[in-house]
Amino acid sequence: AHFPNLELTLDNQGFPGNKVIDALARIEESAIKKNSDFIIVEFGINDCWEGPDKIEDFEQGLRRILSRLREETDSVLIVMTANMLNHNVLPGALQLAWFAEKTADVQTLGWTEAYMNRVRELASEFDLPLADGYAEWEAARERGTDTDLLLSNMANHPNKKGHRLLADALSKLFGL
Repeated sequence: AHFPNLELTLDNQGFPGNKVIDALARIEESAIKKNSDFIIVEFGINDCWEGPDKIEDFEQGLRRILSRLREETDSVLIVMTANMLNHNVLPGALQLAWFAEKTADVQTLGWTEAYMNRVRELASEFDLPLADGYAEWEAARERGTDTDLLLSNMANHPNKKGHRLLADALSKLFGL
């Protein structure tokens, strides 16, 4: 509604289960050669599973991604934090109970937040705009929203309402 004549082509290069190391392996084809007008860089949800022992590897990988995109494209770069994981194992997640238990541990032990803090730090280090999706999820939780119900698989993938929170972070960045 704000830009009725704007034509956008979206090319989601996020792949289920991918981590920064996977993105680095395909960055040439998936981003650099395309030289898009905008690139939103969002990682951490799959990486945080590795726990605190791998957070330095995550940071170095994300730093390499941002460096390459800055040096080898003319794209406007936006860094984005991801959503929260589940806090509890809900009855609907029983088919994937082992998975929901793991993601709940990752969330409640603070690993997700630690990884998102590294994303924030890198956005600042590179002087890049930050769309803080994780902060939107935190704010929703503080308002009493059961953020577990914003996950389509009750573990790590946002549903429509969960994606709305991430979109809100981008909207705020653009002043909408």
